[in-house]
Parts: sequence; C-alpha cells; structure tokens
Amino acid sequence: MKKKVKCDIVHFSFIPLEVITHTYQHLTRTKRYTLFVKLQEGKSIFFIVNLLKRSKSTIYREIRRNSHNGVYDPEFAENMIAKCQKKRKNWDEKDPVLADYITNILLHNRGLVSPEIVANELRQSECLPYVSYVSIYNAIWRDGSVLNEVRTHLAQRGIRRKRRKFSGKKTSNIKGRRPISERPESIETRDEYGHREADTVHDGEKLYLTLVERKTRFAIVREVAYNAQNVKDTLLDIIKNERVPFEFYPRPFKFHSITFDNGSEFSYVPQLEKEITTLKTYFADPRHPEQRGSNENFNGLLRWFFPKKRKTPLRKLSLPEAVELLNKKKRKLHHFRSAYTMLLSYA
Repeated sequence: MKKKVKCDIVHFSFIPLEVITHTYQHLTRTKRYTLFVKLQEGKSIFFIVNLLKRSKSTIYREIRRNSHNGVYDPEFAENMIAKCQKKRKNWDEKDPVLADYITNILLHNRGLVSPEIVANELRQSECLPYVSYVSIYNAIWRDGSVLNEVRTHLAQRGIRRKRRKFSGKKTSNIKGRRPISERPESIETRDEYGHREADTVHDGEKLYLTLVERKTRFAIVREVAYNAQNVKDTLLDIIKNERVPFEFYPRPFKFHSITFDNGSEFSYVPQLEKEITTLKTYFADPRHPEQRGSNENFNGLLRWFFPKKRKTPLRKLSLPEAVELLNKKKRKLHHFRSAYTMLLSYA
C-alpha cells in the first residue's frame, strides 16, 4: 500500500508574488531597454525577473527571439511588434457582416441605443458573436472603420464643456423653502419609491416641467407657462390627476417628496404642502445641479428632441412620444431594463 506523502508549499524568495499572479502581456519598450542594459551589465536572469516582475520563461523567450550573434537587440524587438500589429485585423474587418449589423442598430435608434446596450444584447444572443462595448467604441473612433458614420449619432459625443464661473450671492430668494440638508437619509439612498426631482427645460419657444422619480427614473413631463402660479397649478394637477400608464390598472402615482431647482418659476412651490399634507418639498443648494442628478440627466436626454434654438433635433416627435420613448429606453443603471419596467415593480 502506497504511503501518502505530505507536500509542503515551497516559497522561493527570488520569485516575487506578482510574477505568479501576473497575466501575460508583452514587454513594454522601457522594460525591453532595461533588459538590454542589465544584460550588458552582466546581471543574472533571476535579478532581471525580480526587477521587471515577469516570469523567467518570458525573459528567456524575449532574449531567444530577439538576439543577433548572441546579443539581445531591443530595437529589433520593437520593429517586429510594429510589423505584427500592422498585419493584425480588427474585429470589424474580420466580420464585416456583424459590423454592418451593429452600425444599422446604432443608426436606426439614433442615440437611444448605446454600444453598451448593443454589447449586452450580443452577450445574450445565441446566434451572434460577442463584441465588447470597448471594441465597438474603438471601431467607431478608428479612421477607416465601417462604424465611423455612427460618430454623430452617439448620445454622448465626448464634448467637453468648460465649467462656468459664477459671480454674486449663492442664495435663493424663495420664501419658505426647505433646504436639501433636511432631507431624510431614506430619500438620499433611493431606498423608497415616490420621491422625485423637478426642473424646467426651455427650448427657446416652450417651457417644459420635468419630474423624475429617484428610484425608477420614470419621468413625467408637462408643458407650462413661464410663471410661478402656472407651474404650481400644473404640479398640483399632476399630483392629483396623473395616473400610472398601466393598461389594465391605471392607478395614481405616489408623491412623498419633490426636490426642486431654485428657479423663480418654483417660488410658489412651498405652498403645495398646505394643499397636500402628505407631500414634502425640498430645494437643492443654489448652483449645485448634481444634487438633482437624475433630473439633470433626463433633461439632457429630452434635449435630443427639444434642443435649444438653431439646433437640429435627433427626431421630430411630439412631447408624449418623446417622453414615452425615453421612459422605455434601456439603461445600464437598471441592468439594461427601462424606467417603465422598473415602475411595474414599485408603482
């Protein structure tokens, strides 16, 4: 009968832990020249392994492939890598059918479907090969690719805007406003359904009141006149009469709280609490739109269809059509489900 032999793990002091757990990558230009210098200095392979944090086989293979007359040549290694990269084909060149398919999806949906959503659909598909969203973005911005025409149709085109400098007081003139600092923790963490953020969007001709629910991101939008009384009356009508758009059971929305911007159009908002005792109103700090991030994000999406003057809309749709489209847009935030789908779970 064979004896069981107990095997102890041996730790080699000359091989760092990073080498064992390191995933394989090509040596960089800097590490190749470091290798060349240390070999000229007569350093051992074990010393170089510890210095470059690469396995012994990687160092030996690098020396064997790129040596002439027994001398390692880092410049020759760099030239060989450059030649291999030129010969290598990108995924959109290897599979033009898939590239055309992705291009058509992004063009047809014009900003409403992002490369991340496309990649998620490909991951779940059983008949189409998977391409990561990073690879799709790389193809879009790589010159000569089939996907180049998608650049102008992306929702976020990578436009960087300079931060505006404000002058004057950082205060609000709204009487009876309750600051956001008094808002409960349950609203901050988005644990409870029924808390909303509000703002207005102006397209140069019309003014739109937007209400976005913090947990589901479901939005309600109404056209309003630019005066505080009309905005207050519209809000009151929404709270009392707006119904969840379920086909078989159109129940009323829940309104526990609303966090507002400090615009003058919301001057009469604190009076809502007298008419609706279950509602709490809060106001974000002046010049801090990030405190109403969900609302600001939705306003940016709404501007695809109702941009400011002298800009072309993404599509020409009526206000109800645009809002329905955005509420049914898949979002990575909801694991590629829509705000409408999320509403089904909580309303």
